[in-house]
Amino acid sequence: HLLKQMKLVGPSEKWLVHKALYGFAESPSDWSFFRDETLKELQWESGGLRLRLQQTAEKHVWRISSVDDLENDLGYIAVYVDDLLFAVDRGHVEGLLAALQSAWKCSPPELVSADRDMRFCGFELRMVDHGGLRISQAGFAKEVLKRRGIQGTEVFPLDPISDEEDEEPLDPVAIKTAQGLVGELTWLTTRSRPDLSYSVGVASRLIHRRPHAVVKMCEHILRYVNGTVDEALVYRPCKSGDMGEEDELQFPRSPNSLQIFSDASYGAVHERFKSVSGVAVERGCNLVAWDSQAQPFIAQSTAEAEVISYNSAYQIGESVSAFYAALNIETTKCLYGDSKAGISVVASDCGPWRTRHLRIRAHKLREVVQDMEAPWAIRHLSGSLLIA
Repeated sequence: HLLKQMKLVGPSEKWLVHKALYGFAESPSDWSFFRDETLKELQWESGGLRLRLQQTAEKHVWRISSVDDLENDLGYIAVYVDDLLFAVDRGHVEGLLAALQSAWKCSPPELVSADRDMRFCGFELRMVDHGGLRISQAGFAKEVLKRRGIQGTEVFPLDPISDEEDEEPLDPVAIKTAQGLVGELTWLTTRSRPDLSYSVGVASRLIHRRPHAVVKMCEHILRYVNGTVDEALVYRPCKSGDMGEEDELQFPRSPNSLQIFSDASYGAVHERFKSVSGVAVERGCNLVAWDSQAQPFIAQSTAEAEVISYNSAYQIGESVSAFYAALNIETTKCLYGDSKAGISVVASDCGPWRTRHLRIRAHKLREVVQDMEAPWAIRHLSGSLLIA
């Protein structure tokens, strides 16, 4: 289509592509294949050990281990195109750097420190007290705020949403503006600002229904960001026996436990009566995954909306658990929700015929929470303590 617009080809002309078609001189897939093959062959000496890299099931993450003990991880490398981020025992840093520099011409390494931010893939990383790591996107947020001319602040990410009619006719200019704003905010909320998840999700779902309203919503969210621009995720080691900030958990936090929190709003008019699920996953005391999305169909009760959300939380928990399993870290999982009716549907085989469809929908989750050998449990938690 683009070539036709530029009048480089005729309206009925068709091309058959035999090689990589991309803006760069070299296909990214070719580079990725070459990079991975090089990393697989890389070996080096460090601290009296011969070390090598092992690609995990998450192909952009590599384990560093001894040739003689492949199960004992000494560190990890995250790969993004030609950028590498590694966490490794201090005694092996120099050896790893020398091995990588022997394979490719590399820029000078940057170390994460407490003095300044180190950037990787849009993240800003900095060490904090007690062995903690701070992750933010303050630089990107400030650049967006400046470019958009945002002034003032807001206390909450979003005002209550009205039930007004959809805009007719739709304004394509407003749609394009709304898409740009939502795209910028999505870059924040999916990487370091879980507090924006719901509001940005609502805005994204209304782009092609109320684009002018979405522009105003996004400007409101940006004013909230302006007042919280230095907010960040902070990751710290978990204390032994930690049962939560208010001792609300039923199992202690640990590096080998995942707490999955799930909640659902019910039948909002602006969502065309579809409920919205919210999920947050913690490993130990640290938030590692979050999600907010409209449910695929209209739930007929709050209990059904919660069960749908629990199933979504289960899938997200399994995905996070699989990632840690690729790093040789096995985890137990506990799902917390505030709906006793929803939890009863999941945990019990019995019930009236009116809820049979919910028990069928929850069958897989019930199977794992009832299996004594499965690393899953489901527990009730008051809504005032539920971070989802």
